[in-house]
Amino acid sequence: MKVKYRHKSINALKYLKEIIVNTWNFESDLKCIELFSREGDWHTQTLFSGYSDITLCEIDSQYKDSLSLNFPHANIQILDSIHMLETLSDDSHRYDLISIDNPLGCFDKYCENFEVVDNIHKLLKDKAILLINIVPRPYNYKDIVKDWKKRRQDFYNVENDESINFNEILKTYKKKLSRAGFNISDYEYICKEYADDLDYLYYLCLNLEKS
Repeated sequence: MKVKYRHKSINALKYLKEIIVNTWNFESDLKCIELFSREGDWHTQTLFSGYSDITLCEIDSQYKDSLSLNFPHANIQILDSIHMLETLSDDSHRYDLISIDNPLGCFDKYCENFEVVDNIHKLLKDKAILLINIVPRPYNYKDIVKDWKKRRQDFYNVENDESINFNEILKTYKKKLSRAGFNISDYEYICKEYADDLDYLYYLCLNLEKS
């Protein structure tokens, strides 16, 4: 049977940008960074539209030309963004809007946004927006690295990861960010993609303030 994918991310991002500006009262021009840029076409272009101070991180050099075409004035960094975060030691790299458009499942030695979140405080201004990809219901488990299930169980501290409820998700990120010195003052949780009626991918948008 043919899988029917539905991408809702463009409308979701437009809604989130309205919340960021009109409800959370952030300035109209923000200092932005995307940690998993790929070509920087649909997700990143919509999210960063209207902003002038943009940094794009991408590990695969084959996407550099596309990134340059899509964002001719951006600061493009071809590097392992997770390793960059782990080794970052100074306070000069702080952003208003941080996007983690990470792949689903495990990739290389990493998994979802798990390793990023442990060091994301190094990029946050005292008041900042953090946008994360959340997988509450995994899709196509059989086609993805077997280690994914255990990594998710350990990260969210659950026995069954096949359908993690939002309270468990929010509790996990609250705890990790609180340890790093940040409080969640508000949030939005909205579907990004679904396939065959399974809403497997969400945006979690966090309004953060340093405690």
